[in-house]
Amino acid sequence: MAAFIRRYGTGTGADIIIPIAKAGATDDFAIAADWTPAAGDVKISKAGGAAANIGTLPVFVTSIGWKFVFSDAELTAARINVNIVDSATKAIKDQHIVIETKGHASAQEPDARYWARINYRRDPENSQCEYRVTWFKNDDPITSGITNAKIKVQQGNAAGTELIALDDMDEIGTTEAYYYLEGTNRQTLGESYLVTVTATIDGATRTWREMVGRDA
Repeated sequence: MAAFIRRYGTGTGADIIIPIAKAGATDDFAIAADWTPAAGDVKISKAGGAAANIGTLPVFVTSIGWKFVFSDAELTAARINVNIVDSATKAIKDQHIVIETKGHASAQEPDARYWARINYRRDPENSQCEYRVTWFKNDDPITSGITNAKIKVQQGNAAGTELIALDDMDEIGTTEAYYYLEGTNRQTLGESYLVTVTATIDGATRTWREMVGRDA
């Protein structure tokens, strides 16, 4: 049995090439002259479901092995089992492939979790509100690669009136943590505010929201 990890729902680039042993008392690997794959020889089961014929039969790659290609749909499960059994007079030994997927909420290994810790502080000496943000990937603070860090603040009520329109944040030194100082549109007592921060991390826009307030 061979096991592989592939991106969920992405057939492009998911090819698998493996050697397959010839049937009988031999240690040789099968080549194109030994086996002609036919419908029913290769079946796929997704998440333990009913097995179905693979969409594209494998082909032999000289001096390497047998190449299996998969459609996007064939990789839409946490675990995919591929059974290879010559349905005619056996030319090859039975083989089994397990594929575990990544990069999707339904995958065996879901995407990494991105989140942020938002710190709000009122600075009465300088008559301003201070916002500081640290981004995390899973449980670790992100220390490189953050771009386009922005912040928006709005009232936490039905109107959702913007206190601070979407604006750029500044980096704290070279830490990849960010801050924003606001001296005009400041929070007031007795109100709660929704802070939304966004940033480009690992090639995608990440968003985090948190309620803050002077009374907290």
